[in-house]
Amino acid sequence: MSVYGAQPALLVFQTFAVAFIMTVSISALKICLPRLKQMKGLFRSGFRMVLAGFSLALALAGVRLLGNFLQAGSEPKAAIEWFYETAQQVIVILVSLGLSLPRLAAVAQRLALTLKAARMLRRIQPIWWNLASSEMDLVIDSKPYSRVEFLTVKSVARLQRRISEIRDSEIRAQTRGYVMDTQSAEIVREVETLLYDYADGARNSQKAAMR
Repeated sequence: MSVYGAQPALLVFQTFAVAFIMTVSISALKICLPRLKQMKGLFRSGFRMVLAGFSLALALAGVRLLGNFLQAGSEPKAAIEWFYETAQQVIVILVSLGLSLPRLAAVAQRLALTLKAARMLRRIQPIWWNLASSEMDLVIDSKPYSRVEFLTVKSVARLQRRISEIRDSEIRAQTRGYVMDTQSAEIVREVETLLYDYADGARNSQKAAMR
């Protein structure tokens, strides 16, 4: 067998396989390129890697088709085979890592918010105790915050309960003339903003997963 392309059946198979790869790559490039400017941060970096992978796949398909017509055992044929095997691994890494980056960014964001939630639990503990200790019927769980809950979603869930209990107790205490001091009010608002960001990050993660 002097030439791989001299085998008609294999040549037809390779031609259709290459045509399929090129069609998919071109379609991906046409869809992603116009939207690249709308993307930001790691999401944009991830899709740049995906685009690079598809661009390399497009070039690789053409090189592979050309290699079918080269003399078996020749230096150009060996060089193309080496390039093909190496480029395949690079494409897999580019596409897989590129698709993973947006998801990893969302996970990192939620982890950072969870860490902050654990710190905020300790900060609001005196505020919560000052208000809720006289309104225990509004408290869902009076168990103090445990360090075991650190780095878990329980920190966020506990923080949500605590802030709800603080606000409910504040409304009832206001009927007795209670007014929250400025420093405590700022801390409570900071916690509410944190929880809003956490919920927003969770929604973005779900959207990314659905895509």
